[in-house]
Amino acid sequence: MSLYHTNVVMDKEVMEEAITCAVCSEEYRSGKHDPLILQCGHTFCRSCITNIKDSKKHFCPTCRDEIGEDTYEKLPMNFSILSLSENMPQFKPKTCALHGKLLDLWCSHCQVVVCGLCVVSDHRQETHEILSAQERLIKIKNEVKCHSEEVNHFFSKKQSLLYNRSREILISLLNLFGDHRHLSHLKVKVAGLCKEASEVTDVELAELCQAKLNSIQSVVSSMMGQDEFQLLAAAGDDDNSAENENVSSGLDPSRSRQKLMPSIPYMELPWPLTISVKDDACRYANLTWEDSKLLLSSFQTKIINSTFVIKWNMFALLLHTKDPEVFMDLTYGDCYLGKVYIRLWGHLRRAHNFLALCLGSLGPSYAGGHFKSSHKDEAKERICGCVYKTTDGSTSTKGVMGNLEWDGKFAGKSAEGRVVGTSGGKGEMDALFSIYTKVDHTASCYCPFGDVSAGLDVVQRAVECSPATSVMVSRCGVVVPPSALVQYQKELENSSPA
Repeated sequence: MSLYHTNVVMDKEVMEEAITCAVCSEEYRSGKHDPLILQCGHTFCRSCITNIKDSKKHFCPTCRDEIGEDTYEKLPMNFSILSLSENMPQFKPKTCALHGKLLDLWCSHCQVVVCGLCVVSDHRQETHEILSAQERLIKIKNEVKCHSEEVNHFFSKKQSLLYNRSREILISLLNLFGDHRHLSHLKVKVAGLCKEASEVTDVELAELCQAKLNSIQSVVSSMMGQDEFQLLAAAGDDDNSAENENVSSGLDPSRSRQKLMPSIPYMELPWPLTISVKDDACRYANLTWEDSKLLLSSFQTKIINSTFVIKWNMFALLLHTKDPEVFMDLTYGDCYLGKVYIRLWGHLRRAHNFLALCLGSLGPSYAGGHFKSSHKDEAKERICGCVYKTTDGSTSTKGVMGNLEWDGKFAGKSAEGRVVGTSGGKGEMDALFSIYTKVDHTASCYCPFGDVSAGLDVVQRAVECSPATSVMVSRCGVVVPPSALVQYQKELENSSPA
């Protein structure tokens, strides 16, 4: 008898013994043969335990430990043994239907499992390659492993390709968003020029209007490509273009806007396009073009109805940059002071804490918060903020990240436009910061983490406001890096297969 055969027989005997009641020799099954565990740990079927109870001989058949009369109704089920018993048939070794022997060999020539007698009668080793079933099993497992590795490699490449296409769609969408914004701006200019041209009485002013219109036409032409622009110019307006296209193709112009199906109404594409970003908490952040920058405002619980909604975990890939830039809109009462842009030092956690509060990516944001104080003397001027609103409506100056830098090697020189920590090294005040508008260049600060990149005059106006607590952050967020889309496109091109 082979070692494999011996092991199978032994394993079979052990398993059969485990799933069989030692008293009645019946296999455990749900119902009257439920396996129940006695206090001593031995297991017997429900039927046998009932017989023990009725016989009034309350002893375990195996160890003779006494069974309490009040414990019979509380005996737990041995679910492990029950599961093994119910699934035992699929583990029982198969036997040859012709000879009744264990099917423990494999004929590679016929691709079937056989027993020893089958080999002698029909699968002689001179013409058929015979392996033990265990050897064949190991060979199959190795083949499956190699095949699965090949399939998983294919899946990985396909997933990478789909991921790159998704990023490409995101880039195209944002570029489309920028074109819509630009065209909307040019459209307003053209309307103004037409109105101006219709009212002028001077030839030179009329020619000036004409020159401005030609300039706008050049811009639109460069955006669209010369061939496309000429094609649209020759076709005329949208309605005529659609009619010409239908005529040239032999279609009835009156059916150009016919419904595709009765249940689907004809709808124009919304104009202008709007885009928002949605995070996993179902909060929305608005995306806008301002000052030739793509700005993402802080997340809010209010739903934003947009033409397109982008998932945050996808959009966030565009924000990966060494030194991120954020923005703040400052107001004083009903007066709008202006927009401030701040370039952060990305190697510091304090800068990332500030970024998270500007964007609201970790919960609360500076939006709706107010400044705390201002300071002016001959040596320096600065304004200190910002007390923000928490998600429950209270106010706080606590940071949203821990272990922020302070003093020591993180101390540095003050400068005009420098943004510095003003927490005193206390976590409950890590949201506070100061922006300097005037400073003695010999002065130092405890932890600088950024500089105003634009809008220092806005901060100066805020310093002049009294009281400083009336200066509010009406809106804030992050600037999408101008090079992000270009760099993203380069990454796509480099990662695309040749």
